[in-house]
Amino acid sequence: MIRKRYLSEIVTYKASVGMWMGVALVSIITNTMMSGWLFLKNPREQVTVIPPEINRPFKVVGGQYSSSYVEQMSTWFLSQMLTFTPSTIDYQQQLFMKYVTPKSWGKIGATLTKDKEYITREQITSAFFIKKFKAQGMTAYVEGLIERRVGRHTLDPKVAHWMIKLVSLPNGRIAIDDIQELKDEKEFITYVNTHS
Repeated sequence: MIRKRYLSEIVTYKASVGMWMGVALVSIITNTMMSGWLFLKNPREQVTVIPPEINRPFKVVGGQYSSSYVEQMSTWFLSQMLTFTPSTIDYQQQLFMKYVTPKSWGKIGATLTKDKEYITREQITSAFFIKKFKAQGMTAYVEGLIERRVGRHTLDPKVAHWMIKLVSLPNGRIAIDDIQELKDEKEFITYVNTHS
């Protein structure tokens, strides 16, 4: 009787071990299949930079940005660069430079550093008010009014024309590849036609 009971427990134990080995095998196969699927799926990281203030809807699909998104990001970048006080210029330029491509970092950084020294020394305060926007792909034309004060003296408002070229980096982030002050909108059209 004890032998039968002993043999019965061995059979039950072997069945239990077999069942758990089957569960482990199914788990290994499932994990292997899921790992393969994740590996074959698009492995790129997708990051979308959202403007601090959203004025209207936009979409970003597969690295393609709607003109609304280009407009909101371009105007935000220009506002960071052209609206400042001597006490905020350092922070704003550091923030702006986080969005500049490595290729353009040296050129734009050198210009901003030179500007910052002049702004601080002369105690210049500036505000940029956007009047007109036009996008051609990832390149934008922005026209606006710059109002500046030097010390306690208010200067006459100046109409400014800017071109900002944005690019999508491999990690999905949007970055500034080029930024220039233009004479007028015609210069933007020429730029777009020659850099397409």
